[in-house]
Amino acid sequence: MKKRVTLAAVDSTGFESHHTSAYFIRRRAKGVPEQSTVRYTRFPKLGILADCASYFALAGIPSYGPRPDVMHWKDAIREAKKRAAIATLVADAGYDGEPSHRFAREEHGIRSIIPNRVGRPTTKLPTGKYRRIMATRFPKTLYGQRWQIETINSIIKRRLDSFLRARSYWTQMREMMLRLFTYNVMVFWRG
Repeated sequence: MKKRVTLAAVDSTGFESHHTSAYFIRRRAKGVPEQSTVRYTRFPKLGILADCASYFALAGIPSYGPRPDVMHWKDAIREAKKRAAIATLVADAGYDGEPSHRFAREEHGIRSIIPNRVGRPTTKLPTGKYRRIMATRFPKTLYGQRWQIETINSIIKRRLDSFLRARSYWTQMREMMLRLFTYNVMVFWRG
């Protein structure tokens, strides 16, 4: 029998793939024109879907960034559904979109709570059914629990470090999943 989860949250976090500190990078860029200092480098990124009551991570989707959070939405829900029956799922605006709501609500029976902030600011209501619901009847108290996934991201980075020791793509993906597993063991032992 699957565990029943009343409220879950999803978010992603990036890891460093090198030991260079942010302070060193700022010092090195001193005196260089602003437009030449902006570089988009690839970094390991882990999408996490976790239970807000027990703090257990139900799914982890490793990838490389920068890329939109919504890219791992479906995979995270599919993985989490193998372990638990989720009633409500909260996410930040990075997951906003009518297809995200439809996938969660219609295909998996999960109530999705995502603020609709994608697109140009306008006074008109969104045209999609679920985005319109989010615009008119947004459940602020439930969405307020989204901070718990941010706490999980913080715990993983503080306790298990924010940089990866692995160098190749596949070993970095494995290391991120190993950290997520280690985090779950830590939660189990404290619990």
